[in-house]
Amino acid sequence: IRDNEAPDFIRPININLSCIEDPFDLDFTGRPSMLSDNCSPDETLRVSFVDQVIGAGLCQNSFDVERTWRVTDLCGNSRVRVQQIRVRDNVPPNFTPPMDDVMVSCEDYLNIEITGQPFNLNDQCDETVNLRFEDDITLGDCANNFTVEREWQIFDDCGNSRLFTQSLTV
Repeated sequence: IRDNEAPDFIRPININLSCIEDPFDLDFTGRPSMLSDNCSPDETLRVSFVDQVIGAGLCQNSFDVERTWRVTDLCGNSRVRVQQIRVRDNVPPNFTPPMDDVMVSCEDYLNIEITGQPFNLNDQCDETVNLRFEDDITLGDCANNFTVEREWQIFDDCGNSRLFTQSLTV
């Protein structure tokens, strides 16, 4: 009797993970199941895999892993199946907002050391947290009296962002 038949198995499902989950942890991504072979006992089947990271781009925490599973029987027959693991950074940064209503002089409304800015910037997936703001000015009744609606955007390199609006009375 010659065994020329490859073993069979069910590969783990293709899966989408957040960047805070480890794509290389089999507890998250799964293991093959329903291993069987026509000649070799199931417990003797050898399971192995190779990971290839593909699709890594500008956002270092969004990429795909192509995991190639191989199950081999005692006679060296193998069956291969491929699992797709998609990792995406879809988590926006966290921050502590500055005071939301601030009274300030005309000379100082652009000075963020006086008006305040978001602080304690952090992101679970990206080391870089960026800040920018845009002002919408509404003129008041007399010269040098106006209000500013300052919209802060706190964002990471993957395009996830949070907004915070600060009101300045000048």
